[in-house]
Amino acid sequence: MKIYKDFDEFFGTLEQDIMVVKLFGEEYEIPASINAKIALKLARMAKDDPDKQMDATDVQDFLEAIYGVETIEEWLDHGISIAQLSEVLTWTMSQYGQAKVAVPDNKKKAVPRKRR
Repeated sequence: MKIYKDFDEFFGTLEQDIMVVKLFGEEYEIPASINAKIALKLARMAKDDPDKQMDATDVQDFLEAIYGVETIEEWLDHGISIAQLSEVLTWTMSQYGQAKVAVPDNKKKAVPRKRR
């Protein structure tokens, strides 16, 4: 006997909520549910070092995973600060039900910009 479940069909029938974030006069849509890759990475980080705070590179990596590289590049081109990026990530993760993200003062550094 064969038991079969088509998750592609099942997930395709579910309504996908979105969140909208407005920044620099533009609106950006992201899924209202956290991506499993991001959630698992956060869980691994918490397991490896529960007291570790994200540095600027972590903040950029997570934002790129959620919003996309092109969006983050746009924000960087607009001159967004690391404190502002951290605030966007903190708000986003709070919407996903995750812990607060903080960049400690002694670890704050400029987010590397890609040259075009």
